[in-house]
Amino acid sequence: MNSVKHPEGPWPSDDFFSGNLRDVTLKWENPMSIEYDEKGKFYTDIISKVAVPVTMQTTNQLIKGFVHVRRGERIKDELDRDEFFLAVTNATVTEPGSKVVLEAPFLAVRRAQIIWIMPDEDAVPAKDAPA
Repeated sequence: MNSVKHPEGPWPSDDFFSGNLRDVTLKWENPMSIEYDEKGKFYTDIISKVAVPVTMQTTNQLIKGFVHVRRGERIKDELDRDEFFLAVTNATVTEPGSKVVLEAPFLAVRRAQIIWIMPDEDAVPAKDAPA
Protein backbone atom coordinates (compact mmCIF):
# COMPACT_ATOMS: atom_id res chain seq x y z
CA MET A 1 0.00 0.00 0.00
CA ASN A 2 1.07 3.55 -0.64
CA SER A 3 0.75 6.30 1.95
CA VAL A 4 -0.21 9.87 1.21
CA LYS A 5 -0.03 12.61 3.84
CA HIS A 6 -3.08 14.87 3.87
CA PRO A 7 -1.96 18.45 3.07
CA GLU A 8 -4.11 20.32 5.58
CA GLY A 9 -5.49 19.65 9.02
CA PRO A 10 -6.46 21.08 12.38
CA TRP A 11 -3.40 19.90 14.31
CA PRO A 12 -0.45 22.19 15.11
CA SER A 13 3.06 21.10 14.22
CA ASP A 14 5.96 20.96 16.69
CA ASP A 15 7.01 24.48 15.76
CA PHE A 16 3.51 25.79 16.47
CA PHE A 17 4.49 29.47 16.74
CA SER A 18 6.85 31.27 14.40
CA GLY A 19 7.81 34.87 15.00
CA ASN A 20 7.09 36.75 18.20
CA LEU A 21 3.83 36.73 20.15
CA ARG A 22 2.69 40.02 18.58
CA ASP A 23 2.90 38.57 15.08
CA VAL A 24 1.81 34.95 15.49
CA THR A 25 1.89 32.69 12.47
CA LEU A 26 0.49 29.23 12.93
CA LYS A 27 1.82 26.20 11.10
CA TRP A 28 -0.51 23.22 10.82
CA GLU A 29 -0.03 19.60 9.96
CA ASN A 30 -2.39 16.66 9.86
CA PRO A 31 -1.16 13.31 11.24
CA MET A 32 -3.90 11.41 9.38
CA SER A 33 -2.76 9.49 6.35
CA ILE A 34 -4.63 7.99 3.45
CA GLU A 35 -3.44 4.61 2.20
CA TYR A 36 -4.51 3.08 -1.08
CA ASP A 37 -3.88 -0.22 -2.81
CA GLU A 38 -3.07 -0.98 -6.44
CA LYS A 39 -6.81 -1.27 -7.27
CA GLY A 40 -7.49 2.27 -6.06
CA LYS A 41 -9.31 1.33 -2.84
CA PHE A 42 -8.34 3.75 -0.09
CA TYR A 43 -8.15 3.43 3.70
CA THR A 44 -8.12 6.29 6.23
CA ASP A 45 -7.86 6.75 9.99
CA ILE A 46 -11.34 8.30 10.02
CA ILE A 47 -14.11 6.07 11.35
CA SER A 48 -17.48 6.80 9.77
CA LYS A 49 -20.36 6.72 12.26
CA VAL A 50 -24.12 7.18 12.19
CA ALA A 51 -25.96 9.20 14.87
CA VAL A 52 -28.72 6.99 16.30
CA PRO A 53 -31.42 8.67 18.44
CA VAL A 54 -31.74 6.73 21.69
CA THR A 55 -33.40 6.70 25.08
CA MET A 56 -31.40 5.19 27.93
CA GLN A 57 -32.14 4.56 31.58
CA THR A 58 -29.32 4.96 34.07
CA THR A 59 -29.54 4.14 37.75
CA ASN A 60 -31.16 7.53 38.49
CA GLN A 61 -31.99 9.36 35.25
CA LEU A 62 -33.52 8.94 31.83
CA ILE A 63 -31.30 10.23 29.01
CA LYS A 64 -32.40 11.05 25.46
CA GLY A 65 -29.83 11.89 22.81
CA PHE A 66 -27.71 10.45 20.02
CA VAL A 67 -25.22 7.58 20.26
CA HIS A 68 -22.77 7.43 17.37
CA VAL A 69 -22.43 3.91 15.97
CA ARG A 70 -20.01 2.70 13.31
CA ARG A 71 -21.65 2.11 9.94
CA GLY A 72 -23.03 -1.43 9.66
CA GLU A 73 -22.91 -2.02 13.44
CA ARG A 74 -25.53 -2.07 16.19
CA ILE A 75 -25.85 -0.10 19.41
CA LYS A 76 -24.95 -3.32 21.22
CA ASP A 77 -21.65 -3.43 19.34
CA GLU A 78 -20.92 0.10 20.57
CA LEU A 79 -21.82 -0.90 24.14
CA ASP A 80 -19.52 -3.93 23.96
CA ARG A 81 -16.41 -1.79 23.31
CA ASP A 82 -13.81 -1.85 26.07
CA GLU A 83 -14.29 1.77 27.18
CA PHE A 84 -15.58 3.18 30.47
CA PHE A 85 -17.81 5.86 28.95
CA LEU A 86 -20.36 6.07 26.13
CA ALA A 87 -20.56 9.37 24.26
CA VAL A 88 -24.04 10.89 23.89
CA THR A 89 -24.64 14.07 21.89
CA ASN A 90 -27.57 16.50 22.13
CA ALA A 91 -28.38 14.92 25.49
CA THR A 92 -31.40 15.69 27.67
CA VAL A 93 -31.31 14.26 31.19
CA THR A 94 -34.54 13.88 33.15
CA GLU A 95 -35.14 12.71 36.70
CA PRO A 96 -38.17 10.73 37.91
CA GLY A 97 -41.26 12.89 37.46
CA SER A 98 -40.08 14.07 34.01
CA LYS A 99 -38.14 17.06 35.41
CA VAL A 100 -35.39 18.07 32.94
CA VAL A 101 -32.20 18.59 34.96
CA LEU A 102 -29.64 18.96 32.17
CA GLU A 103 -29.36 19.61 28.46
CA ALA A 104 -25.91 19.35 26.91
CA PRO A 105 -24.37 19.10 23.43
CA PHE A 106 -22.09 16.30 24.75
CA LEU A 107 -22.40 13.92 27.67
CA ALA A 108 -20.12 11.03 28.63
CA VAL A 109 -22.19 8.33 30.37
CA ARG A 110 -20.43 5.69 32.46
CA ARG A 111 -21.34 2.38 30.83
CA ALA A 112 -21.66 0.62 34.20
CA GLN A 113 -24.54 3.01 35.09
CA ILE A 114 -26.64 2.12 32.04
CA ILE A 115 -29.61 -0.10 32.92
CA TRP A 116 -31.13 -0.24 29.41
CA ILE A 117 -30.85 1.56 26.11
CA MET A 118 -33.22 1.58 23.14
CA PRO A 119 -33.12 3.19 19.70
CA ASP A 120 -36.03 5.65 19.49
CA GLU A 121 -37.10 4.14 16.16
CA ASP A 122 -37.90 0.86 17.98
CA ALA A 123 -40.20 2.53 20.53
CA VAL A 124 -43.85 1.51 20.35
CA PRO A 125 -46.45 3.43 22.41
CA ALA A 126 -48.19 1.39 25.09
CA LYS A 127 -51.80 0.42 24.28
CA ASP A 128 -53.17 2.27 27.31
CA ALA A 129 -50.96 5.36 26.88
CA PRO A 130 -52.79 8.66 26.29
CA ALA A 131 -52.75 9.81 22.68
